[in-house]
Amino acid sequence: MLVSKMNQSDPLWLDSFKRDSLAQTKWIIPISLMFRRYRSLKNHPWRAALLRIPIATLAFIVDISIFVRANSTLHHEVITSYW
Repeated sequence: MLVSKMNQSDPLWLDSFKRDSLAQTKWIIPISLMFRRYRSLKNHPWRAALLRIPIATLAFIVDISIFVRANSTLHHEVITSYW
């Protein structure tokens, strides 16, 4: 009922809500995604996990660079021009 009422009073209320909510948040990408490489090591025996730590670390560094760029893009382009 609340959504229906909001839609009747202002059809673009959801766009404004998304824009305002994202503008208040500095980091949009979920933090849990950043550490997924290390969490996956729990699925291996400890010796195999130790051998995979360098690979997980390199993948983590690549992921961080991608996440920083995606976060920046979301803030600068999507929020200001799309929503």
